[in-house]
Amino acid sequence: MDKLLSELTRLYLLPDSPAAQTGPGPAADLVSAAGFTRAIAIPFRKAPGEDAQHWERLCAVANGLQADFGFPAPAVSVASTGGFMLWLSLAAPVPVADARRFVAGLGR
Repeated sequence: MDKLLSELTRLYLLPDSPAAQTGPGPAADLVSAAGFTRAIAIPFRKAPGEDAQHWERLCAVANGLQADFGFPAPAVSVASTGGFMLWLSLAAPVPVADARRFVAGLGR
């Protein structure tokens, strides 16, 4: 479990964040007090009646993020509301507004 927590901290938390100092809790704040983040979460909600297409769409976006933007392979998590989340780890912190614009641009 220590290995998992250290990797989550390394990949997604800002070095000066409280969660990085004490270890992530049930819900770690991914945004610094100055409004920066090192993680982008992209939701993939499952529409009624959508089965394999949902996963295929997620895989296509994950592959496109790597091929078109040079991101490393994103992590995938199961969303409690149904569907999945793609998690991107950023090498350097970016303003949250920029991260939101990036995600919005992917939806176009």
